[in-house]
Amino acid sequence: MSVRHTHRSWLAAVLIGASLWGCAARVSLRVPPAAIAELPLERKLTLLDAENDLLAAQDARDAQEDAWYHARDLIDDANKRRSEADEQRARAKKSGAPLETFEAQIKEAVARIHYAESEEDLQLAMLKASDGQLLLAQAKYELVRANEVEAAALPGAAGVKVPDYQKQVDRLAKVAADRQAEVAKQKEKTQAVKDKWTQARAELMQASGGGVGSAWVP
Repeated sequence: MSVRHTHRSWLAAVLIGASLWGCAARVSLRVPPAAIAELPLERKLTLLDAENDLLAAQDARDAQEDAWYHARDLIDDANKRRSEADEQRARAKKSGAPLETFEAQIKEAVARIHYAESEEDLQLAMLKASDGQLLLAQAKYELVRANEVEAAALPGAAGVKVPDYQKQVDRLAKVAADRQAEVAKQKEKTQAVKDKWTQARAELMQASGGGVGSAWVP
């Protein structure tokens, strides 16, 4: 099984867990397709803007999913660097070489792992926030549809109550705001971890005389 396939399987499990974590976060009210079919063309055209917003939210969510995959790849890269640093230190110790630079290299590698893991947490929080924005866009889309159906006063509009659709938008707007607040909290945590990694990298650069740890060297 490929790493990316494993990531996708893990993502599915995460999002299922997220839906349980926020069981109220779903669009439960949808305008019946039959009611939309009865709308005159001019009213259907008014739905285009809301539909475009929905498509944009879906695109943003997909892009954030890719960013989360990339963050997980960086964890793999960081763990590889730690293994390489351990091997280099072991060889240096065996040969009797000074270990100061190698110890600093291991410290930097460990700090890099912590930063990569925190960045993955941040990207996952942002993915959940993107899911929240997508749900909100879906709810707004249904509200626009409900408004048009009710305004047309067609037979298929029976049972479509605009205030209920507005309540759905309000509920999911709060969900989206709460998830964005979690992103803000995680950003602060990730920045603190990044600062520690930056310090460890500076110490490595100093220990190596600038040969290792430069910001221009991966």
